[in-house]
Amino acid sequence: MAESNSSVLGINANFTLALEPGSSATVSDHPHRARDTAWAMSEENVERLRRGYELWLTTGDFLPEVTHPDFVWDMSTFRGWPERQTYPGTEGAREFLADWNAAWEDWELEVEDYVDAGERVVTIVRQRGRSKTSGVPVEMRFGQVWTFQDGKQIRMQMYASPEEALEAAGLDG
Repeated sequence: MAESNSSVLGINANFTLALEPGSSATVSDHPHRARDTAWAMSEENVERLRRGYELWLTTGDFLPEVTHPDFVWDMSTFRGWPERQTYPGTEGAREFLADWNAAWEDWELEVEDYVDAGERVVTIVRQRGRSKTSGVPVEMRFGQVWTFQDGKQIRMQMYASPEEALEAAGLDG
């Protein structure tokens, strides 16, 4: 685990493969890892996203070499989200995040887990802060599904719970 700006970043790429005594397996034998190249690419996506979060948490900016020009920050999948549904481009994402951050004092974001889902990566995130208007402290966990195309982030879909994000990515919640 690496620490950055009071926020913790972690990566969990573990899986368990049970074998009969005396048998052997390679990485490609795992049911979710049909091809070594696909696995390597998906692991690279996890690493790209981890590096992107590290940069964003320290500077507030996106990692340009991993952000697709057609990137979309998508809130339409966040149950009950009352405001604008999509924010195109990194400028749109910056706009969303600036508006969101402006509402909080002592705001922290912690990525608890990165879950490899092939061309997508699910992040399980916890945020804490105090509302500037009411002074009420808030803590919530949510999930994000990051879709990659040609090694670049092309879409981030926000979900109200980690379970919804995992399900949307075709994984068990």
